[in-house]
Amino acid sequence: MKLNIKKLSFWLAIIMTVSLVLAGIFLVAGMATAKTNLIEVDEERSYDAGNIRNIKIDVGSMKINIMKNENENIRIRLHGRIQKSSRDVKIDDLVTQDELGIKIKQKFVLNLGVNLPYYNELQLDVLVPEKDLDMLQVICSSGDITSSIKGAANNSFEAHSGNIDITGLAGNLYAYCSSGNIRLENVNSKKNAEIKSSSGDIEIEKLTALELNVRSSSGKTTGNRITVTDARIKSSSGGIRINGFTGNIDTEVNSGNTEIHFDKFRDTNVVTKSDSGNTKIYLPGDSEFKIKTKLSSGKFNSDFKLTFEGFVKKNDFTGTCGDGGSNSINIRSSSGNVNVMKE
Repeated sequence: MKLNIKKLSFWLAIIMTVSLVLAGIFLVAGMATAKTNLIEVDEERSYDAGNIRNIKIDVGSMKINIMKNENENIRIRLHGRIQKSSRDVKIDDLVTQDELGIKIKQKFVLNLGVNLPYYNELQLDVLVPEKDLDMLQVICSSGDITSSIKGAANNSFEAHSGNIDITGLAGNLYAYCSSGNIRLENVNSKKNAEIKSSSGDIEIEKLTALELNVRSSSGKTTGNRITVTDARIKSSSGGIRINGFTGNIDTEVNSGNTEIHFDKFRDTNVVTKSDSGNTKIYLPGDSEFKIKTKLSSGKFNSDFKLTFEGFVKKNDFTGTCGDGGSNSINIRSSSGNVNVMKE
């Protein structure tokens, strides 16, 4: 008996297509059922904050809200709704001499006959009094993280799928988001602030730090009222736009525009690199600086009167504005126009 390969492949393809369609229908129907088949969860615990110096939170799929507690204790509340196919959802804590660790235990009931998708509407509230902490570490697999406390000397926030929103933080900061937006407001990092996003926008509203390091793979990076000693900002796709900036800055953009508005421009070094996109730098009208440019494709324009040094080749040149002062600008652009303008 000869095996007909063509017919066999044809029927296998039909079976696979039908299976995928049925799986999609089942998934949609299961999720709809899961959202209407929910039970209430509400658990609360309280801890003496006296000796606690470190707080570590590591949870799965839920929102996390960190806020100030007017009392002297640390309070944890897990509340919301979860589907009935999950049970024994509870707070799992570990308290040592100076550390509070929080995890959420979730056990699942797998009904092989009707195996519904997992769904919940859980939120973890963490209320922390105003006290000196060494470390605050928050990790969430899927869900938003919101913090409105001054935090610790060292703060780390990681959301693998969800947004991060931080307000009023005072301390070193590390924020990472795999898929979601990061928003910072009124952050005063004593030393370093490091912000990374694989997919999502980064928005900064008023930040002070010695060193700022921002890296975005896909998404816009915007900022307003940023004061640092040194900043390093890299965007693979999305561009950079900052208003009210003070400090040294080094930017690199693979695809997108770069626009920086300086509030103060004294003892400042500026380095910009762009593979594809326009570059605009706005300076106070009385600024003096040394400038070096290298443009492969695009035009250079400036409001400032420049004196050129040596040989000028198209848009590759070295020059000064005024006596140069203690400021320097180094611009490299592969494709895009460059403008150095008066604010």
